Amino acid sequence: IEMFKNLTDGLKSDKLKDYTLIISYLADSYNTHVRNAIAHNNVDFYPESQVCEYHYNMNDNQKHDDFRLIDVCYMTFINILHILEMYLVNHKLKNRLS
Repeated sequence: IEMFKNLTDGLKSDKLKDYTLIISYLADSYNTHVRNAIAHNNVDFYPESQVCEYHYNMNDNQKHDDFRLIDVCYMTFINILHILEMYLVNHKLKNRLS
């Protein structure tokens, strides 16, 4: 755990790929290309086709991943569920320790 904690965010996400249980739990809701593109404000949305284009490489704008808007909504929904779940776990732990 200590070694994992000291990794950079990009390397942490690469390391997670080794653990299929965690990957299946995340249900494709975490994508490093999407995260990188959002962090660098490099996202294009095309309303007519409902496609989000995530340019994840700052040095090469030709590299991008495309997701339909409904898929982005699904990833967001799954992430919200995980946040709520962590809140509930934290709340239960807090009540038991009190």
